[in-house]
Amino acid sequence: RRALDLATALDAQDIQPRIRADLAASLLAASERNATMQPARAIDQIRAALDLLDPKDPRRPPALARLGTALHARYEMPQAVEAFEAARAAFADLGDEMAATGLVFRYVAALLDVGQDAKAQAALEEARPILEANPGPGLVDLLIEQAIRGARVDDPVGTARAAEDALKLAASLGLPRPYRAAMYRAIGRMGMTGPDAD
Repeated sequence: RRALDLATALDAQDIQPRIRADLAASLLAASERNATMQPARAIDQIRAALDLLDPKDPRRPPALARLGTALHARYEMPQAVEAFEAARAAFADLGDEMAATGLVFRYVAALLDVGQDAKAQAALEEARPILEANPGPGLVDLLIEQAIRGARVDDPVGTARAAEDALKLAASLGLPRPYRAAMYRAIGRMGMTGPDAD
């Protein structure tokens, strides 16, 4: 940091970008080491790195995503939502649609924790066509989220169907069996009555 302060004081503009880039890299590396034991310090380091990174720097979107995850872990929910939104926008600005979509589940979790259920559901629906066009773990997770929502709104048939779809998709893709899907399939089936229970 002192090297950057000195370069700024001397108006050494030719070396400032390199110093800023190196300092940002050091801060991001330090934040990874501190993420578990000193999460508050890690958050400060990520924010300091973001202040140094150019808006178009490819390290910016993943740093914002990590900031959102760290804030969420500390139950700083509104700030986590803001960080995830910024990360998704930054990935989109770089043309990385899949990376922006890949953050949807962490983003939705933060939205639900601040009571923004409608916004969370809209985010999932926005992600659906992208995930359906690129079948993989993300689509399995989307179906599980659909099953969870079905259980939340007391729709046992929809819960069981979405969970079953998640299990079948995971099997067809050679992915590990998603045990959350198995659990919600059982929950859905337990809630069924009449012909749906057969």
